[in-house]
Amino acid sequence: VVVRTMKGRLSAFCGNVTNHPHVNFQAMEGRVYLQSVPDDTYDVINFEGNDTYRAYWQRSIVPTSNFLFTKESLQTALKKLHWDGMIISNFTVNSPQSIASVIAAVPENVSYRIFKIPHASLFPELPLLFLAISPNQETLKALDDPSYPLVPIPYNAALKSVPPLTDNYPYRLGMNIRSTSVLVAMVVLILLIAFIGRQTGGTEKTC
Repeated sequence: VVVRTMKGRLSAFCGNVTNHPHVNFQAMEGRVYLQSVPDDTYDVINFEGNDTYRAYWQRSIVPTSNFLFTKESLQTALKKLHWDGMIISNFTVNSPQSIASVIAAVPENVSYRIFKIPHASLFPELPLLFLAISPNQETLKALDDPSYPLVPIPYNAALKSVPPLTDNYPYRLGMNIRSTSVLVAMVVLILLIAFIGRQTGGTEKTC
């Protein structure tokens, strides 16, 4: 449906790039497709459409987009890049600390930059952050072009000190004190309902 729409009624909205002869749509799970292509294939890999703001507002602990940003996923994507290629993505979150577990998943020998895109978010309290990852530090310097609406965020070593997202533990992205509190409250409520149910059931049996 998405491919048909983008090649159809929304094609003009995208500048008809979706109907360009060199554009090849692959309707399949992204990580599976990346594993199937040869290494050293792409200039840019864009992990787009992660919709982290929806997970944030719904207080979701494990949005499915987390699996794009695990240590294993980034290692696979980096193999598919040219030496001067780049992985890019955006996150509608409130601070770089919110994606610290993604930063921690970036291999030590790989460079990254974080930028803020001003006035791009639907919610002022959740500014749009832009993350760029590349095996070549010189490639990232191109993003300093003043014509780009990017505000660089200074490097913060603390962002690499948290545990990274992994395929076995993808729960850290988007997890915060408030979402954790909501989870605890839900568990307590479920236990309370179960306890009341048992007490009610026991009373009925006694009568």
